Amino acid sequence: MSTCIYYFTATGNSLYIAKMLGNIIPDSKILSILQSSKKEKTSVEADKIGFVFPLYYGGIPRVVEQFIKKLDIKGNPEIFAIATRGSSTGMLKSQINKLMMPKNLQLNYLTYINMPSNYVRLYDMKGKQENKNIILNAKDEAIKAAHEIETGINKVEKDSVVASLIYKPMYKLWKKSLRRKDTNFTINNDCNRCGTCVKICPVNNIILDDGNPKWLHNCEDCMACIHICPKKAINIGTKTEKRSRYRNPFVDVKEIIDQKITKEDITY
Repeated sequence: MSTCIYYFTATGNSLYIAKMLGNIIPDSKILSILQSSKKEKTSVEADKIGFVFPLYYGGIPRVVEQFIKKLDIKGNPEIFAIATRGSSTGMLKSQINKLMMPKNLQLNYLTYINMPSNYVRLYDMKGKQENKNIILNAKDEAIKAAHEIETGINKVEKDSVVASLIYKPMYKLWKKSLRRKDTNFTINNDCNRCGTCVKICPVNNIILDDGNPKWLHNCEDCMACIHICPKKAINIGTKTEKRSRYRNPFVDVKEIIDQKITKEDITY
């Protein structure tokens, strides 16, 4: 049975899980949501189709939502989703089923896997060893999920009461504020104008203006530029200056950058 696994990642967690699934589920393809989104029309035909992505404010990232809306799904495949999260509760069952309704499909499998959080906007990161322990536990959860998806187990985690009462209004406000999320982004004197932030941004929201990073107010609030900057030169005002940075230690920076690069983007 064929399986397509679409992923979106900012600091490597969701790609790590997607690769775990791809290594276990037979006849599976791992596909970048960012690459696929560049196509004028995206259609897919497989026995199982899944989405792996981080949880944002209890919900689906904007770029993933837009992709699923656009995706033309052929036939009647099993649909699965895995969300990586710090500890937040989620409301993905209702969100994804709403996106699937016009396609006459619904979720067959949904689970959440705890991973190291990267939302440095609100809090500091955990230590390296603690994060590695979290990832090791997540590995076991990913293996379990892969076998359940492979065998066709129907298991969809319900939306929590907390998500319905608290995260639903917070998520709506968050989506409305996305364009302003980069307003307070700054660079310090450690910036070496390497352009890594430009390459890593999933939605091309950063350019170099006279050598300096400039944000274009179309932010995804993913924190990739802040965490992946090799000089730790990017901050949100002053509140992140003393906070640690995070990248999944089992995923290379190049892998994160390459998720948005297609053959057409490569110049020789």
